[in-house]
Amino acid sequence: FIENSDLFSSFGNSNDANPFFSRRIGIAKDINGNSIENEIDFGMRLSGKLNNNFRIGLLNMQTQQDIENEIAATNNSIIALQHKVFNRSNISFIFINKQATKNYDFSENGNDYNRLLGIDYNLASKDNKWNGKYYIHKSFTEEYKDKDISVGVNTNYNTKNISFRMSGLYVGDNFNSELGYIKRTGIIKINPNFKYKFWPENKKIQTHSLEVTPVFIWRPELNNELSDRFLIARWGANQNDSSTMGAVVKNRFTHLYRDFDPTRTNGIPLPIGSEYSFTNFEAYYSSPYSEDFSYTVTPSFGEFFNGKIKSIDLRFSYRVQPRFNCSIQISYDKINLPNPYPNANILLVAPRIDYTFTKNLYWATLVQYSSQRENLSLNTRLQWRFAPLSDLFLVYSDNYYTEDRYDNLFVPRIKSRSINLKLTYWLDI
Repeated sequence: FIENSDLFSSFGNSNDANPFFSRRIGIAKDINGNSIENEIDFGMRLSGKLNNNFRIGLLNMQTQQDIENEIAATNNSIIALQHKVFNRSNISFIFINKQATKNYDFSENGNDYNRLLGIDYNLASKDNKWNGKYYIHKSFTEEYKDKDISVGVNTNYNTKNISFRMSGLYVGDNFNSELGYIKRTGIIKINPNFKYKFWPENKKIQTHSLEVTPVFIWRPELNNELSDRFLIARWGANQNDSSTMGAVVKNRFTHLYRDFDPTRTNGIPLPIGSEYSFTNFEAYYSSPYSEDFSYTVTPSFGEFFNGKIKSIDLRFSYRVQPRFNCSIQISYDKINLPNPYPNANILLVAPRIDYTFTKNLYWATLVQYSSQRENLSLNTRLQWRFAPLSDLFLVYSDNYYTEDRYDNLFVPRIKSRSINLKLTYWLDI
């Protein structure tokens, strides 16, 4: 469901209160509160233009019941409408309905349905100097009847030298979109940004900039207590050969509202009610992407809650035009906390291969290993474009547990495996 995906995914605030995230369909909570796969029986999607100014998107998916885990058979329906106004702006409307299709003995907990109604205004001025987003969303559940609204404002101004952003949002304590991504509820957040660009007469540097971003988060239900604060300062440069480099300083304050293990190792957690202020330093360099071989290096170090952290992120890419491209991401974090809290060494490795057989036949494969999640995954996809904007996809995926060992040998154990066939056909009506 990639085509016209912006019709469904561009609502709200993508970082904090996104009302619809398609990958949430097919995931449910078991009786212990863990996220598990919930099989999909069928689904359909219709999207496109009714005229040059009006777009429509309809999506309906039916998921199976799982009596053992007290998961109801559920219908998931989304209606998204978008109408162009002025030169480049638009007003969008969304309605989401997630509802059990049967009555169950275990469903007496007020969770038979979850709905959301929302409207967004997306601003884009004719000269592109002003752009922004303004939205209000309300959720509906049997369990809660108030504090179920999310409101956001975001205004950006851009010129050759100066750009700034005025941005903030409110997410009520009881706001809930089960098919979306809601990072936190019960918060007021402001995150302005100011950036100044320099255009030096230099043979190497095309432009460089200084940027400042303060972020404040308060809890209105706790007498507007300060929950988190971020102070971010960034210098970045774009060179004439298309390479980029920069440095970032981040200072963070956070108050813990529950026990929290920052290493995710199930060790002794940091206690509820504790507060931490810590600073990190980061640098980065990206080589020219126009080269057949390119890379990005991002080292960082500093404080981490009540301890220290050292990290490095490496990305390498190599291509043989016009058919072959491969890349690999390697991320490593070394976390040291004082006793009795746990230390951690976290590794993520993600190679990817793309190959173009013909102008209509493509193959892509992604492998990912995470030591923190103790998971090895494989996803390989064959795509055939048999007509304009019409594709047939054959997708195979594997997930393995990686914690199992036998005589000190790594023996992965299958977690899930699937083969999927998808057909997309463009109707030019």
